[in-house]
Amino acid sequence: MKKLKRTALMLITGIIAISLGAGAMAQNYDIKVQIDGILHNSGGVIDFGEYKPLQIDSRTYVHTRTFAENAGMKVGWDQDNQTAFIKVIADKNSDKPIEVYAAEQFDALGDNGFGTPSSITVSMMIDNSEAVFRYNYDIGEGHIRGLGKTFEMDGAATLIDDSALMVPLRNLMEILGLNVEWSQEQMTAYVSIPYEVKVQDNLEETDRWVPERYYAGFTPPNYIPDGVHEIGEYLGTFKLTKYCPCNICNGGWGNNTAWAGKIIPGQTIGVNLKDGIPKLAWLYIDGIGWRRAEDTGGGIGYHHIDVAVSSHYEATHGNIVYRDVWLAK
Repeated sequence: MKKLKRTALMLITGIIAISLGAGAMAQNYDIKVQIDGILHNSGGVIDFGEYKPLQIDSRTYVHTRTFAENAGMKVGWDQDNQTAFIKVIADKNSDKPIEVYAAEQFDALGDNGFGTPSSITVSMMIDNSEAVFRYNYDIGEGHIRGLGKTFEMDGAATLIDDSALMVPLRNLMEILGLNVEWSQEQMTAYVSIPYEVKVQDNLEETDRWVPERYYAGFTPPNYIPDGVHEIGEYLGTFKLTKYCPCNICNGGWGNNTAWAGKIIPGQTIGVNLKDGIPKLAWLYIDGIGWRRAEDTGGGIGYHHIDVAVSSHYEATHGNIVYRDVWLAK
């Protein structure tokens, strides 16, 4: 990795979980992750909820989505290839320090004639220790060209509870050119944007890139529900499960929803209000279509949607999937 002098850059400190020495195959430790000045110029300790940092083969893993979103990064998911993507937008005029730093990395690379600097991405496939890094350039008309390389991480990206992707964050942050410091006394690891811009060397043009549709694209809807004007805010990638109106699936509620009367298969979904989804809001789910937030339940976790279907057989058969979700205007 090459290092080049930064210009007019403040020191920005954050935190990432790092390895703590030999341990069991998977153990929980009281590891704190704090973001200070990466997403904003202030911050605090990240609340990981139920997916706290844990040790796997003596390396600390962190829940990808929670860390990335708290650090001002975007997260995408390719269900077909079981691959997660982390993206940092490059924008020297952004109010997010991490995006300013990404733009400075492109400046440090120099003008290579590739196009307009766009983003930096890292892709990681489940149960694979390989990470694919790429500097992305916009060459117009929706096309992206990139320079990248492949890294071998200390451990593989790992899925737990069929929904939470955990990754070795020390590797990930160093790939992105960020510094890592560890405090054993505080059981805290610190990630900071360095004084000197760090960029990767030995790069090659690569087609192993992150399709933009996993962040900002969607399958166009074939109709718009009454009262909906258009697709609005992108909410992220959600875990989708299914339920039906029976007492097994819906407990004592039976065919009733929390907010809208009877369950309507093909329309009703159960959501977690902590995701910022208003009651009775319409959502557009990539590959699924329009659904309305009419229900909730204690088993619906963060970034999780329960889709109402007509039969118990349909509810209990088929794989859990992950889809991009938008809030309707």
